[in-house]
Amino acid sequence: MAYEVQDLVNRLKWDGAALSSEEVDWVACRLLNSPSSLEVSNGLYILAIEKAFRHRAVMDEFLFSKNVVFVERALSMVWRYWKDYDRYRQFTLELIKGVVWDEVERVRATAITVVGGYLRESVDVELVCEIFQAYLASDSRLVQVAAYRVLSSLLSISPEELEGPPRKPIVRPEVVDRIEEFVKSLKNGDDVL
Repeated sequence: MAYEVQDLVNRLKWDGAALSSEEVDWVACRLLNSPSSLEVSNGLYILAIEKAFRHRAVMDEFLFSKNVVFVERALSMVWRYWKDYDRYRQFTLELIKGVVWDEVERVRATAITVVGGYLRESVDVELVCEIFQAYLASDSRLVQVAAYRVLSSLLSISPEELEGPPRKPIVRPEVVDRIEEFVKSLKNGDDVL
């Protein structure tokens, strides 16, 4: 049977209907056969939301592809929907540290953002320290803002304290000082969470 990836996504999003195994398998097959960028984005969403772990190899192909758009999407999907943190932690840590092929650091910013949700549930000193290091070392405003927001949320700093008007983030020195103290305490093994 012939399907359209967009139609399947619409059914998931708007009808709330689960897809059949046959439909999910078709999506995985489609992803391996020169899909458009939109089909990749939607197809990865389908694999993620349907928890199609049997097609992990397909998801991983895009995650490890070095195509910025595909890596961003796959990374978001495995962290948000699959929550398979241990499996993807090391790779994500490398992305947070920065990789050569991510020239404008979009993937780095995405990695920091997706890890933020995980860090609200779990303590991972190494990830927190690397996010802080990315904040300090990166020239990318995307990375700085992503790191600033994630680290500030760990300190329960409200959005009002963080920024000025929408779309014009302001880095407040007093917030950076609190983040720095928090990271130092974590490194020292203090119980700060």
